[in-house]
Amino acid sequence: MLAGGPARREVVALGAVVGTVEETVKFDSDFRPASNALRRRWERVAFAHRKGDALPPVVLRWQPDGYYVVDGHHRISVARALRQRDIDAWVNGPRR
Repeated sequence: MLAGGPARREVVALGAVVGTVEETVKFDSDFRPASNALRRRWERVAFAHRKGDALPPVVLRWQPDGYYVVDGHHRISVARALRQRDIDAWVNGPRR
């Protein structure tokens, strides 16, 4: 269980992911890596995705203005770069 109530599994539109719960300098506001230091991990996530490996759902917090990333910044970044429309997630926060 996460803060804000039990998590529920959802498929979330990537366009509805609007920020992060905790401030990060590792990714820009569009979830692109902000430095080359993240490159190796980002490439491993992208390679796993392209191979069809099952990646764990990201963890998001729902707020009235959108979803905020708790865990899964690299997976969000890769999904956006590969032009996915949505992503599997564990979501907490008040029910919509």
